[in-house]
Amino acid sequence: MTYDAIIGLEIHAELKTKSKMFCTCDNEAAAKAPNTAVCPICLGHPGTLPVPNKQAIDWTLMTGLALHCHINRLSKFDRKNYFYPDLPKGYQISQYDQPLGYQGYLDIGGEQILITRIHLEEDTGKSWHFKNDNYTLLDFNRAGTPLMELYIVYGALSRLLDGRGIRIARNLVGSYMTSLEMAGCSITLLRLDDELTALWDAPVNTPGLRWGA
Repeated sequence: MTYDAIIGLEIHAELKTKSKMFCTCDNEAAAKAPNTAVCPICLGHPGTLPVPNKQAIDWTLMTGLALHCHINRLSKFDRKNYFYPDLPKGYQISQYDQPLGYQGYLDIGGEQILITRIHLEEDTGKSWHFKNDNYTLLDFNRAGTPLMELYIVYGALSRLLDGRGIRIARNLVGSYMTSLEMAGCSITLLRLDDELTALWDAPVNTPGLRWGA
């Protein structure tokens, strides 16, 4: 029995808007004292009403266009329910079946890297762990920061396993940064998360590979 690796990639970009994704709290919270750039909305208090950040939506739409994505005329936000200590709501406001953009691509060295989707969500807070201590401190200043998330089609990066892997990965991030600049986005940082799936006897270079779900 043989296995082939099917690689996917998620790229999170923290958007440097003036306010957070769903409230008016200052989004420049990194240098502030812990838990001072918060409000009932980003802390998930009962009865609060989140209102989407227009600038974050505009930047995500412009980035989607720069990446040749289709744009959904009707989009919505969804609750992604999971428990995490620094997730104050007990769920994350994200997008699922109606993202802002979908089915795009990045040109890298004459090759098209297919994009499944690009959507908006909110970031979590931050947990502080201390060596030799049996407790963790929580800072919610980052909770609610706009995150623009890009999904690369599963299998589109399987060639990363060969000798060109580092170059292709570097070019991918560089091309995405160029697209963000073209869209006029201001970002704080990029965070990359890889997803790896092993399939039985599945060819890596699947003919007719197109956009996934």
